[in-house]
Amino acid sequence: MASLLKLKKSSVSGKVPLTTDLAYGELALNYADGLLYYKNTNNAIVNLGTQGIQGVQGTSIQGIQGLSGGGVQNWSRKTSNYVASNSDRIIADTSGGGFTVSLPGNPQLGATVTITDGSSFSTNNLVVSRNDSTIENTTNDVLLDISGTTYEFIYDGTTWHITASVGTPGVQGTQGIQGGGYNQLQGIQGISGYIGSDGAQGIQGISGYI
Repeated sequence: MASLLKLKKSSVSGKVPLTTDLAYGELALNYADGLLYYKNTNNAIVNLGTQGIQGVQGTSIQGIQGLSGGGVQNWSRKTSNYVASNSDRIIADTSGGGFTVSLPGNPQLGATVTITDGSSFSTNNLVVSRNDSTIENTTNDVLLDISGTTYEFIYDGTTWHITASVGTPGVQGTQGIQGGGYNQLQGIQGISGYIGSDGAQGIQGISGYI
C-alpha cells in the first residue's frame, strides 16, 4: 500500500512560509486563505494562485452647463435721489417734487439704464446726472421735462447715448427660460481583472509550516 504524503500546512490566515520552511520542489498550503506556496529558483516564496489584472479606471465626462435665460430687469419706482446700476429700469415718480438720478459710476461697454415718467416730468422735472462720465460727448447733465416719455441711456465705452420714446411703459416681459444643461455622465466602471487560476496540485511533502 502506498504511503500518504502530507503538504506542509498552516491554519493561520495571512501566514506565508519562510524560505527555510520549504526545500525546492516542496509545497505549503495555507488552508485558511486557500493559497499554495513554493520556493522558486531565486530562493523566493511564491503563491501559485496569481492575482487577477486590475480593471481599467472609468473616465468621468463633465456635463455641459446649460445656458441661463437672460430675462429682463424688473421696473422699480423711485421718488428721491438715486444712483442707478447697470440694467436698471426706473419709474421716476416726481409727483412729490423733482429729484436726481445719477448714471452708474465707471460704466462698462454696453451698460444701459432706462428711465420712464412715473407722474409728470413737465410739472416736476427729473435731472439725470452724468456721474463723471459724459452724455452725448458733453459734460452736461440732462433735464427730463417731457411727460409720458421713456428714456434709455446706453454706454458705448466712451460716452452715454440717449434714445427716447413716448408712451407708458409696456407690460413686464416673461422671465427667460433657465438652461437645462446635461447631467454629468458617470464614468464607465473598470472591468474586474481575471482571478488567477489555481496552482497545480503539488507533490505531497513532509508535514510542517505551522
